[in-house]
Amino acid sequence: MMSTVDRLRDEYASKLRTPDDAVSKIANDTLVIFGTGMSEPQLLLWSVSNLVRDAKLEKLRVFCGPPAYYAADSLCGSDIAHKIERVLQFVSVNEHEAIRNNTVSYLPHQFHQIPRIIEETMDVGLAITT
Repeated sequence: MMSTVDRLRDEYASKLRTPDDAVSKIANDTLVIFGTGMSEPQLLLWSVSNLVRDAKLEKLRVFCGPPAYYAADSLCGSDIAHKIERVLQFVSVNEHEAIRNNTVSYLPHQFHQIPRIIEETMDVGLAITT
């Protein structure tokens, strides 16, 4: 008889995917939400952004906070900004000009409202975090 630990280890192993495989079924116009700062999922962000760069996706919608290092270079990169509709949860100094130029949107809210806003008004296609 297989122990619970062995069964769970096998189940976990059967579900593991490469980042590229994990994001391969994303459709155009999908709403993507990802963790920011320390929770930016580096490889998954790169895999999603490469789908856009390789013209496998023509448009994505992204709801996120101000991008930190990895997101700024990948999914929020300036080279694909014309294919990414970004809506910010929070605004840092770096995003003020983008908001004034209408290249990024901001959703005014109080922090405690975010779960309800997401649940009641957004059709999230992909949520990724570490």
